[in-house]
This record gives sequence, C-alpha cells and structure tokens, in this order.
Amino acid sequence: MNKRLTQDEWQLAEVDAEESQIEARLIRQQKQRQALARLREICEPYLQENPNLTIGEALELDRRARPWAYRKPN
Repeated sequence: MNKRLTQDEWQLAEVDAEESQIEARLIRQQKQRQALARLREICEPYLQENPNLTIGEALELDRRARPWAYRKPN
C-alpha cells in the first residue's frame, strides 16, 4: 500500500500543511489579543489615575489591591 502521490495529491498535502500552520498562527494571535485585552482591563484604572506608571507598576498596584485574584486555584 505504499503508493506514490500524484502531483495534485502532493499539492493538496502542501496546502493542508500550510493551512494548519495558518490556523495555529491565528489561534496564537487570538490568545495574544485576549491576554492584551485582559492586561488593559486590569491596568487601565491605575493608568488613568497616574499615566506615568509602567505596566509592571500598575500590575503591582492591582496585585496589592486584589490579592485573591492572583492566587492559584487548588
């Protein structure tokens, strides 16, 4: 059952591989967008109060204000 692929089958396999790479990249980009939206949601109130804060400083303030939000679930 070791049959050789025709030209069309070979091209179809290449297209399938490329499509799966594109889908994986799209999933990564969607996860990055979600993470950035979550980060913005957390940091925005602190940055409105003090626009000179860095993201790290805003996260530190949030961690102090809401320590329960940063605990890992059991």
